Amino acid sequence: MTGTKIRVEETENQFIEQKEDNNSDSMVYINVTNPLFAIGGIKHPNENSGEFYRLDAFKKDIYSKANSSLAHCTSGAQIRFFTDADSVTLNIKLRFAITGMNHFTNRGVYGIDAYVGSGCERHYAGAQMQTFAESSSYNEGVLLLPKGEKEVLLNLPLYGGISKIAVGFPRGSLIAPPAKR
Repeated sequence: MTGTKIRVEETENQFIEQKEDNNSDSMVYINVTNPLFAIGGIKHPNENSGEFYRLDAFKKDIYSKANSSLAHCTSGAQIRFFTDADSVTLNIKLRFAITGMNHFTNRGVYGIDAYVGSGCERHYAGAQMQTFAESSSYNEGVLLLPKGEKEVLLNLPLYGGISKIAVGFPRGSLIAPPAKR
């Protein structure tokens, strides 16, 4: 772990979204573009017109329709962070959802896998998948994590493009940037 551990309530206000959950306790949601998170596998949205886009978003007009469409897919993109939270809530807004891929499972198309640990010592911690029950573009789900301090890695959907993702932490949780690769 590198960087200073801070309580999630102490993150800078421009990155916090507070939301009441069903238990009337508030969680603190932090947009993953916050510097406490490491984004890899794609150009960082803060440097790419605010988009989770695999090519240079400032040059969209020069790409073919096929390349531009595939660039919205977040295949290979990862988000990493350090926390002591026993669970986190992923608040996701999809740019689009490709459905009906008969050769691919829905979880592979627009699911998110979570791993705990660092380097070669990562262990599968669960997944979240868009259910389309209430919305075709928004989903929120809880990932249970092992107790104690750990690095968390989220693999973003292979084909479902992300327009926004925030991670909700229980009040009092610690957060810090992950170790450098």
